[in-house]
Amino acid sequence: MSNPNQVRVHSRVLDCGRPDIPLWYFSRWLDFDGSGRVEFTVEQACEFFGNSPATIYRQIKQGEGVLWHRDKKIRGSFVLYLVGIRQVCRNLHLGCHKNVLGAIADVPAVAIATRFGAKALATQLDALQCQRQAWWAASQSVPEGIRNFILKPWEKASLVKSTGDSGENKGTKQIDRYAFESGDWSIPGATIAGIRKRTGWKSDRTIQRRPSTKVRAEHGLGPVGKKRVVQEVTSPDLMTALAQSCSGYVVENNRVYKVLKFTGSKFFALKHNIYAEDFELLGLRRLRGKVNRDALNDIST
Repeated sequence: MSNPNQVRVHSRVLDCGRPDIPLWYFSRWLDFDGSGRVEFTVEQACEFFGNSPATIYRQIKQGEGVLWHRDKKIRGSFVLYLVGIRQVCRNLHLGCHKNVLGAIADVPAVAIATRFGAKALATQLDALQCQRQAWWAASQSVPEGIRNFILKPWEKASLVKSTGDSGENKGTKQIDRYAFESGDWSIPGATIAGIRKRTGWKSDRTIQRRPSTKVRAEHGLGPVGKKRVVQEVTSPDLMTALAQSCSGYVVENNRVYKVLKFTGSKFFALKHNIYAEDFELLGLRRLRGKVNRDALNDIST
């Protein structure tokens, strides 16, 4: 990593449910030379995470032998010998997912400073990976001559701009929360169900809360750059139902159809969200292969 303010995280490890995992990433962030040996004080850890000393001591004890080995001979500070990512995955028994590591990215260290922030970050990275995989699968399933017609969702998210609330036109409704799909232009994205299947979570509500602007604001986090894909409705029956709807939307067959007033009262079907790429996802193909082989060996034995 070229940026000393960033730490490399793995979404499936970061969101495995252990409270000591952010402390392991914090230790990796302090390991500037990559030696695996890191030293810090309890005051430094408390200042970074906003936790009490008792919480830090409890997490240090919990991670012993799993995430690190502590040199107890040294007093006044923690001296930890960090366990590598391959062995961490084995120790945590993360072999239940096809992709054990999940999405990998270099992120600002402050992104893992809070428990909700770390979980929300893992969900966002998983969503980015899901939409990348959806785009790749879609591009491989069509003839090469029309692959250019499959829009990259991360590019589409960055290209859709607001048309209102700027300059003297402050009363105009913004439409930067929507990306419009029409004709043969297809935008694969990360659906709630798609993220859940890849992460193994049983509840859709977990996926819905973590990218939620309102919930993130309650935890002191900024909004995630995301837009809802909408497709124009052409069915006369649905158009009539929407025109007569008092709420401005109709739910049918688990799909939401909505009236978007600022588009000339046209009717649209709401589809999946697409997420702007705030973080660059890393391939690290060799590392993934090694970790996945270890996971398969654990399952077979």
